[in-house]
Amino acid sequence: MERRTAMGNWTTELLPEGTPPGQRRAVTCDDDLITVGAGAGTGKTWVLSARFARLLFSDRECLPQNILTLTFTEAAAREMQERIRKRTFDLMARFSPGDEPEDGKQENRRDWQALRDGFDETWISTIHSFAARLIRESGLSLDIDPRSSIVSAPQEEAFWGALERALESMELRVFVGSHGGRRLLDAARHLEEDPVLTAALEKWSPATLRDLARNVTELHASLGHSWETIREWADEAEREDDPRAKSMAGSVTELLRPHWNEAWQLWRTLFQDFRDDIVEAREKAMKGTGRNSVNSVSLNSSGKRKNPVISLAELLDRWIGPLAEEFPDVDLKRRFFLDLCENLTGGNARLFGALRDRLGETVTEWRDERKQWRSLSEFSPDAPLSGEERRLRAALMRLSALAWETWDGMKRRRGLLSFTDMIHFAARSIEANDEAKGFLHVLIDEFQDTDPLQNSMIRALQAKEHAKLFLVGDPKQAIYRFRHADLTLFADTVLESRLSGSDIALNVSFRTRESLLRPINSLFARVWR
Repeated sequence: MERRTAMGNWTTELLPEGTPPGQRRAVTCDDDLITVGAGAGTGKTWVLSARFARLLFSDRECLPQNILTLTFTEAAAREMQERIRKRTFDLMARFSPGDEPEDGKQENRRDWQALRDGFDETWISTIHSFAARLIRESGLSLDIDPRSSIVSAPQEEAFWGALERALESMELRVFVGSHGGRRLLDAARHLEEDPVLTAALEKWSPATLRDLARNVTELHASLGHSWETIREWADEAEREDDPRAKSMAGSVTELLRPHWNEAWQLWRTLFQDFRDDIVEAREKAMKGTGRNSVNSVSLNSSGKRKNPVISLAELLDRWIGPLAEEFPDVDLKRRFFLDLCENLTGGNARLFGALRDRLGETVTEWRDERKQWRSLSEFSPDAPLSGEERRLRAALMRLSALAWETWDGMKRRRGLLSFTDMIHFAARSIEANDEAKGFLHVLIDEFQDTDPLQNSMIRALQAKEHAKLFLVGDPKQAIYRFRHADLTLFADTVLESRLSGSDIALNVSFRTRESLLRPINSLFARVWR
């Protein structure tokens, strides 16, 4: 319950008249899970500092050290700490002298000195600094040196450069020799003798396979996997009934199905509407009477020059019958999509101007926008992987597991941790430590930049502490996709909070005028979807 003092209601000072409803609700909501969508310039730092102060003022048992506040950059953490401290101390200066307990009992008087002193023990930092603090405080409960330092970029580059050189000379046993035991040496020897890996090196180069191993290590570490996981998958990959391959094929099909459907529906209509025009344009081209179309040519997959009109007419001939099917199967749509990506090209004939008017872009632009999906579409979703494909996948996974295990061994011997290691060991310290930290609330800024491993650590901490969770984010401001941040984590959490009505939008911008925001939002609406 909000307390009034002789100097008035502190909430009036914290949330003055005119505070937008979104900001007010974000500061005062008391649900166990709250998500706040905060676009640029909507006052999220103001909201976080105001919420921190309100939690202290509205709960006599809550001290600064009971509120964990995390963000993703050192600069943001420093700003957050300064704003929170100033906001709270300003309120204390105004209201603590006149504070009297509502029931008149001395033991219920607010200990303002304890509140001030609590700012010397605050947990306001980046998520990695928080993880490092947990590791330092874990003592010997983890099988790492609590004094471990962060691996530097030059050290990291030197390690992966050594892997590339080992692949060039095919001396993987020398590469792993100082970082692992007999089992790791045996794994390196098997890879050195594997003709599939030799063929892969000839096709893609040592640098490419080095990048593959590095990307696998970084991606799957952020997902909470380990090199043991990749090694187990490699054994499964050689089986004809590999469940992971089947699952992958299903996921890829679901990813591509909308693109196949869109191409099918669009060009089915275009071929029907322009059928006579295409036939007429081909006749002109064949007779050499088209003024521009005959000289407008392209290269097909065989390297032969072909008139774009003739290529379009051949597509019409191949597909006019199948396109009439009322209920085509998914593989038919897939093959049609591939044929369009392979053979569809634009030209200068009047026909292509009419198609451009219907498409809203040139035929070539339409095709090029979809070429990124071409290579994935080449595999039939129902076709089993060939023996060669299975052996190749297994060899590449074993190489990645070998590199990852060696990387972990090198760091352990030198007392080094990567940023992902810090989150991993911090999560383990939460599980291993029987004592809670005493967090009543967890506030997290920039939650859209969270990866799955970080999210699992946060959720484990929340569950152990029985703390309330307050998350602020904006998918349009995500900057850590290259570090495997997963935007769906915030989206899924928003849906979770929506069930209890605790998803909040900060929709008033203090940085940009409404007259500018409307056309900008309209311009980028398609991209944001």
